[in-house]
Amino acid sequence: MVCDCLPSCDETEITVIKDVVTVKKTRSKKKVMNVELILAYLPAERFKRNVVRSRLDLVVRLVNNIIIDRRKLNKNQS
Repeated sequence: MVCDCLPSCDETEITVIKDVVTVKKTRSKKKVMNVELILAYLPAERFKRNVVRSRLDLVVRLVNNIIIDRRKLNKNQS
C-alpha cells in the first residue's frame, strides 16, 4: 500500500510491519487474496470540552435544554 498523501489529523496512521500475500485459486478459477490488518497499539483519543464558562453560560444552557425538551414533548403529543 503506497500513498504519497499526508495523513489526516483524524485518521489512524497505517504502517506496514509485515507484508505477506497469499493467493489461492478456487474451483471457479478465480484468484482469492486474503489481507490481514493488526493494530500495533490501541488508538487513543482525548478531548476537552468546556461546557460552562460562567454562570450566564449555565443559565443559557439550562434554558435551552428546557426549550428543547418542551418542543420534543409538544411534537410527541401532536
